[in-house]
Amino acid sequence: MRWILLLASVMALGAPAGSQDDTQSIISRMAAANGSLQSYKVRVHFDVDLHSFITMHPGLDATYYFKKPDKAELDFDTVPILAQEFQHFYASLPAPSTWQRLYDVSVVSKTQSGGHWRDTLKLVPKHGGNVDRMLVAVDEDGYAIVRQEWYYRNGGTIVMDQQNQRLGAYILPKRQSADFKLPSYQAHVISAFGRYELNVPIADSVFTH
Repeated sequence: MRWILLLASVMALGAPAGSQDDTQSIISRMAAANGSLQSYKVRVHFDVDLHSFITMHPGLDATYYFKKPDKAELDFDTVPILAQEFQHFYASLPAPSTWQRLYDVSVVSKTQSGGHWRDTLKLVPKHGGNVDRMLVAVDEDGYAIVRQEWYYRNGGTIVMDQQNQRLGAYILPKRQSADFKLPSYQAHVISAFGRYELNVPIADSVFTH
């Protein structure tokens, strides 16, 4: 009975942080999950509740491009100031294969939710910048990202939950819900992903904006 209670406590609170080998294993599995995916583009619609010196509820549309190994670009149909604010964030997290070169990465927790194990990794930029750290939660059923938390040196935070979908051999985002709490504004943003075009030619010039 004592062992059963101990096991239940571990499952409820989350397993302790993992070793460097655990970190490498998770990152390798994430990189392998969409290993044969060379590129894609997809239309994305954003519903925004923005609170700044005024309150706005705009809808924004964009095309998201990805090209292996780590090129990403979000091109809005129109580029108001609000779109410029979001543009960098939504194309800012590089591919897992590059993480250990760019960040100090460690596993900080392992929890169980909905019958799936979830690993949370902490990424600390090696070369400074505005970002202090990120927490990235990965579902072990497919090794796809399900949550991101960004902590900025100016006190701002961005928290995003992500629902994924399986498209053939690949797992890709379907819907994201994000809360931006930054010094200049706050916003709640729902992003819905349309039809993916997989392994299509994308010119490098797309990523030079």
